[in-house]
Amino acid sequence: MNTTPPLGYLLKSVDNALHRYVDRALHQAHGVGRGHWQALRTAQDDPDLTLEQFSAEAAAFYTPARIDDLLASLTDNGWLHLDPVAPGTTAMRITDAGRELLEQMSRTQARTAQILTEGVSTEDYETVLRTLATMLDNLDAATPRSGTNPTAP
Repeated sequence: MNTTPPLGYLLKSVDNALHRYVDRALHQAHGVGRGHWQALRTAQDDPDLTLEQFSAEAAAFYTPARIDDLLASLTDNGWLHLDPVAPGTTAMRITDAGRELLEQMSRTQARTAQILTEGVSTEDYETVLRTLATMLDNLDAATPRSGTNPTAP
């Protein structure tokens, strides 16, 4: 009898456990959560990021109300600046204070990565990442387009 749980169960369980752990670790160390980390990192990595782009991408993970709360926290604390640049377009820029917080959170996240990969070789970790990326690509390529039959050859 196979006692290894199915892939979907393991993926969802790891994702949930990682989300909980990161939220707790960031909150205890910095008074913020995973959403703050993600928003600041995204703003730093993409200097051309707009609020509209961020909100659309974040909608895959958060409700509109949660996104609004997150953005309010980031702007109210001076970590992020929203700058209207054209009608319907708002630039989302990380501030110096936001960079400082992100640097502090990065150290916490580095420790999270150490905990997550304890007992896992670099080679095994890289294999897991490549394998999951391949599985995702396979599913994306096989996803039926509107009006197609997914079982047709």
